[in-house]
Amino acid sequence: MKKVQCFLIIFMLFVGLSNSANALTAEELNNYKYYLQQGSNALKVTKNYNEAIVNFEKALKINPNDYNTLCALAISYGHTGNNIKAEEILLTATKKFPNEWLAYTFLGDIKLFQKQRQAGISYYKKAISLPSMPQNYRVQYQKMMQKM
Repeated sequence: MKKVQCFLIIFMLFVGLSNSANALTAEELNNYKYYLQQGSNALKVTKNYNEAIVNFEKALKINPNDYNTLCALAISYGHTGNNIKAEEILLTATKKFPNEWLAYTFLGDIKLFQKQRQAGISYYKKAISLPSMPQNYRVQYQKMMQKM
């Protein structure tokens, strides 16, 4: 499941920049895209999670309201074992974007890792309840929770 989510976040980063990126200057936008590319490459290809963190943080300094970059940063922190920082970022993402599903699933993953099964299930249920979650993921998470 982690590989699917990691791929999904990388895909989301490249499919489209958030609407808030439209207010950036050409130079800021180029820098933003560069940091996203470098962070995505470090996360997915080289698996250099500390490099991914540095680049995603730089991207967020330029465009602090990008949901996908927040999630990618949290994933990167999670891969370094810093689940506390990952959780903090994901909670920020859910506050800024309460109707987006991905951060809730990552929070569920963290809670399961921390042996907090009920909290993990609660986050998964929240994600499933959101219209933004694609149907195929909704079915996947529902099946997963039935096996728990």
